[in-house]
Amino acid sequence: MLNKSIVIIFLFLTRIVYAQDVEQIIKNKPLQLTGSINANATFYSTNSDGAQRDPFTWLINGNFNLSLYGVIDAPISFLFSKDNKSLDANNDAFKQFGISPKYKSVTLHLGYRNMDFSQYTMSGITFLGTGVEYEPMNSIVKLKMFYGRFASAKQYKSISAYDPNALYDLPVYERWGYGTMITVGKKGQFFDLILFKAEDNNNSISVPDSIGVKPAENFVIGINTRNSITKNLNVKLNYSLSAFSTDTRQPEIEQKTYTYSNNLGFLFTPRTSSQFNNSFQLAMDYNFNFAMLGLSYKRVDPEYQSLGISFINNDIEEFSANVATSLFKNKVSVSGNFGTQKNNLDHSQITTNKRFITSFNCTYLVNKKLNITASYSNFSSSATPTQIQLVDSIKYTQATSNFGITSNYNFGTNDIQQGINLLASYQNGNTLNQSGTQVTDVSNSFLNTNLMYRLGFIPNSISLFLSVNYSIFNTSNLNTTSYGPTLGISKMMLKNKLNIGLNTTYLITDSNTDNSSLLNLRLFSDYKINKHHAFRISASFLNKTSDINTINQFQGNIAYNYIL
Repeated sequence: MLNKSIVIIFLFLTRIVYAQDVEQIIKNKPLQLTGSINANATFYSTNSDGAQRDPFTWLINGNFNLSLYGVIDAPISFLFSKDNKSLDANNDAFKQFGISPKYKSVTLHLGYRNMDFSQYTMSGITFLGTGVEYEPMNSIVKLKMFYGRFASAKQYKSISAYDPNALYDLPVYERWGYGTMITVGKKGQFFDLILFKAEDNNNSISVPDSIGVKPAENFVIGINTRNSITKNLNVKLNYSLSAFSTDTRQPEIEQKTYTYSNNLGFLFTPRTSSQFNNSFQLAMDYNFNFAMLGLSYKRVDPEYQSLGISFINNDIEEFSANVATSLFKNKVSVSGNFGTQKNNLDHSQITTNKRFITSFNCTYLVNKKLNITASYSNFSSSATPTQIQLVDSIKYTQATSNFGITSNYNFGTNDIQQGINLLASYQNGNTLNQSGTQVTDVSNSFLNTNLMYRLGFIPNSISLFLSVNYSIFNTSNLNTTSYGPTLGISKMMLKNKLNIGLNTTYLITDSNTDNSSLLNLRLFSDYKINKHHAFRISASFLNKTSDINTINQFQGNIAYNYIL
């Protein structure tokens, strides 16, 4: 009954908002259903005794969206499989519908909606309520406002031996919030002022203290600004201050450090559980005539949090720099990045983790047919003790270097197109772990190369490729070498509606523990009847022979796709 009432209210409000724009509603279809249905069946067999897959599995799933006059959207989904034969009408998502009608510069949000303010104030949270955005095209002032419920009350259920899921069914306080963002300026020069408030209703549920669920209160003020100081210099600043009480049942106090919080009234009440934390980001970039240089700094306090953010990475301080330039009439492009990052900003943890990242990239456009790209990166991290609680020393360092090169050479005619691709990558890693007198030093390296030749007969719609792969992996106790070719051919038929192909791979692996060979054959066919119906049939055979045994596997797949 409640859902029907909400729908009636939403339709009534929509009619009022669109009263001045009836022509737009008439152009839209009154009821439109879009989406697709997919059906898939897989056959599997093997001679291995340890087979962990069923010989036959099937799955049917659908995703739809029901639209009313292009304003109200109701998503619906279902899933049937061999192991799950229950209908899922998208559960809560089906009930979470909303509308966002727009008239000229005003957008009205009603129902379950999302409104983004900034990364550290409000972003990615769905609320049930109302919001408005006022964004005049030629005005320097813009406005966003909202009020709504973030979470409905979920009562506590005592742990019962007859209900094993009760252990994971945690109670939830009813949570409401509101906020506003005022923007002054335009794209190149603007200033945002953000106010956000959210609070749990501590009377909405009754829960024992032992569960650890407590009612919270949060008030955040944020500032975003971007300024073009000169034609070439841009500066961007983001700052947020979050006042957060982890338990609103705690007594009120007179704040001595952040004295202004004593005068916030209904916006925030300082308590013994209150904490104040900051997030700060500063970035600037300068465009020279020949290059671009960027610098950025970020710091997020260890306990920073906001009830308007679903996830946040706090306790982090980061500095990064990047440079990019083009040389020789844009034939050569070079870019580089450098960054440092650390945690444990308040020195409350036993260890501090530090990370260093360096990377370079260079692309050379030799001509229209040939280009070469080379890249290098180095990643290192270390953990050092900040609180000496043991006599033995502790040290942990890890370093990884990566080098890669790719080259593409395309040639041929309009009827016969050819190409050669070369890919090579090398990675070297080292991990040092020292605890007291025990030292562990582990090194590993990985080399991978791939050379591919492509050939296409355009008039006949035939494509072929041949590639050779070679790789080496070495650690302290394992040395492995793998190599082998892959051959593929495909052809389009029936006015490009039918595509059939065959791929085969043969791979030899030699190591100090085992030697093996692998043969994989795969046949596939895609048939697109029209814009609504499509089929896909594939079959693969795998043979793996090693010093221990021989394994054969067969897998067949039939898939059907229907698009409304």
